[in-house]
Amino acid sequence: MKEPRLPPGSSDPLTYTCTCSSPNGLILLFYRYYNSPPTLTPSFTPAALAAFHSDLATRYQLAGKFRIANEGFNITVGGSREGVGKYVRMCIAHESFAGLGLSLSEEQEGGGGEGGDVKEKGGQEEEWQFGPIAKKFFKPSTGCSCAFSNLASVRIVEEITPMGVSGYEPKWGTVERLSPEKFHELCSQKDDDDDDGGRCLIDVRNHYESRIGYFVDRGAPEGERVAIRPGIRRFAQWPKYASKFPAPPLSQSSSPENSNSNSNSKGNNEKGAEEEEETKKQKKKKKIITYCTGGIRCEKGAHYLAEQLGPSAQICTLEGGIAAYLLWLQDEIRHGRKTASDSLFRGRNYVFDARGSLGIEGPAAHHHPVAKCHLCDTPADALGKCETPGCHLILVVCGSCKEGGNRLVCCADCGQRGEGAEKRICLCEMRRETELWGEEEVRRWEEKARMRKKKGGKAGDGGGEINIRVKRIE
Repeated sequence: MKEPRLPPGSSDPLTYTCTCSSPNGLILLFYRYYNSPPTLTPSFTPAALAAFHSDLATRYQLAGKFRIANEGFNITVGGSREGVGKYVRMCIAHESFAGLGLSLSEEQEGGGGEGGDVKEKGGQEEEWQFGPIAKKFFKPSTGCSCAFSNLASVRIVEEITPMGVSGYEPKWGTVERLSPEKFHELCSQKDDDDDDGGRCLIDVRNHYESRIGYFVDRGAPEGERVAIRPGIRRFAQWPKYASKFPAPPLSQSSSPENSNSNSNSKGNNEKGAEEEEETKKQKKKKKIITYCTGGIRCEKGAHYLAEQLGPSAQICTLEGGIAAYLLWLQDEIRHGRKTASDSLFRGRNYVFDARGSLGIEGPAAHHHPVAKCHLCDTPADALGKCETPGCHLILVVCGSCKEGGNRLVCCADCGQRGEGAEKRICLCEMRRETELWGEEEVRRWEEKARMRKKKGGKAGDGGGEINIRVKRIE
């Protein structure tokens, strides 16, 4: 488990060719924070849990990314339907899944499960399905081990998703979890109060993810409001963004100046009535709704934001993220309760495997790109990467440009850098960082990076670092 998952200087592919003997397969996306309700005090070590998943991956020919820490686990795994089914059965029986109420449809959750897998019984394949709760937890989608180059990367890490705040433990339970159904209902309702109360959507993902897909609030006063999409490149930048996010006022008339004016101009009875009205206004907090790919970042990130903003806002998060919403919507469409046009999600959901992105699957699938090709400005949502070594910035590129043979680079700066050039942040990323944090902050990071290099540190280590690193606990 100490071997690097990828060769130095390389990055995960965004496309793949399936070589499986059977075209049917599943990819799961799931996580657990042990201190988030329902809580669990594990008696096992991260090393023991890592060995458990490593053994199952080998036994059932699975591939994926397994991140294990003291705080919980974060896993995306793919393989044949049969292999994934056996893996799920073993996971459900393991102590690390205790208290979640997971099962397959033939077990205690009973019928009504969906998603599907197969098991062997008496030499025959017998179909089985996820129970409703298990389906929401594991979030199955079409795929196979080829999407992970048939490799199982099992690591013991400090954080199951690296937010980078040393020793941070969220005050769990202070953020409301919204089911996909409740999220859809809430963001479809008319929002008349856009000042003190009201609501806003915030995308907790990286800028290259939200570029190709995002949610809209259909009940906004202006019609459809696109979610706020921070220009961050990695989740470790979220805390800094959250600390700068403006706290909404409890009410427009709650300032000291207004209070003093009222006390001098109103009688006691009028003042009492105004104070009662003021109390009502203060109780109406701004509702901030976060979301991410599969729930893991927005659950932790939403708690951090709630602690930064304090009592001025009510923070909610979409349980299971975009992946859970799309699964729910597919079920609604299949049962005739919704159509694809009812979706609040625009574009495609970026995923961290070679599939690149996902949308609604099956007959109801629709394809309406919300991004444009980096090279020709044509609407597109296929992905490529800057070909400059050490950059690998994810870019939108249409099929014609991808097949045209032109070198794909994010900016002219990267285009001029050759093999063996010093690894550093390129000019387009520098502009993005400057817009996000300001020139003074970026200059301070650059100076720190130069000082570290003089002292013998890595050129890309620290302030100028633009690649996600996973730290291991040995």
